[in-house]
Amino acid sequence: MLWVHKYRPKRLEDVVLEPEVRVKLEEYIKAGEIPHLLFHGSPGTGKSTVAQILIDNLDCVCMKLNASLDRGIGVVRDQLSMFAASQGAEKWRIVFFDEADNMSVDALKACRSLIEQFEHRVRFIMTANYPKRIEPAILSRMQSFEFKPMGNKESLRRLCSILDQEGVTYAKDTVFQIIEKTYPDIRTAIQCLELGVVGGRLVEVVEADECSAVMCAVKNKNMQVLREIAYRIDYVRAMRCMFDNIAEIEDKSMKRIEKQVKIAEYLYRDSSIADRQVNFLACCLEVMA
Repeated sequence: MLWVHKYRPKRLEDVVLEPEVRVKLEEYIKAGEIPHLLFHGSPGTGKSTVAQILIDNLDCVCMKLNASLDRGIGVVRDQLSMFAASQGAEKWRIVFFDEADNMSVDALKACRSLIEQFEHRVRFIMTANYPKRIEPAILSRMQSFEFKPMGNKESLRRLCSILDQEGVTYAKDTVFQIIEKTYPDIRTAIQCLELGVVGGRLVEVVEADECSAVMCAVKNKNMQVLREIAYRIDYVRAMRCMFDNIAEIEDKSMKRIEKQVKIAEYLYRDSSIADRQVNFLACCLEVMA
């Protein structure tokens, strides 16, 4: 089992949370009742993990969808409508939309209709990196919680604990380099940690596979690979990786600057554009051109 899954917290007390957020979530579990919930914050801060912990502790049946893949109105009209309308012995029917800020405008409007129609037995849990992309009419119906990154000391403690449990020999300076390279995404930090272990020793800081794959595909002008991995990567981190390592792609210094300016423009658009995947792929095309 990959470490990122093996060491994913299974209990609320194992997740680093703000005290007021923890208290409120514990109240939901104790009461067996939840409102519609929105968990927002930067990638790797525990949003999906906490959502799954809540689901595991409630009398419910859950439909989980990743909005980066299942983002159209057809999914809401067909799959969700049928799920919400069906009857069961469970108290709640929970729709868990991961990365809900990637949903289309029409799909979000259709979700609003379902929220109103099945208020008595259906609850929506959504996670988002950019909550402003979600329709205000939906936000007003949800209890919102911000997930903040754990500090460097807590990140160091968590990564060292994993290495100790795996019996890996390491230097804390090397672990801290991984934290600096991936902060605030603890999930990516754990991936880098596992990649850096050779023969029971943490020997080097290794880039996460996703960024390495993006850099390789851009250098080789392989659009097919980029399209395949575009569904599962952190676009901001991938574009920053291209920005920081532009010398690996472009030999001429003036063209490096031009391409870095272009990447910066796409990074700026990422926070407000309707389709982030198209924005990312367009950025890659500009860099490859």
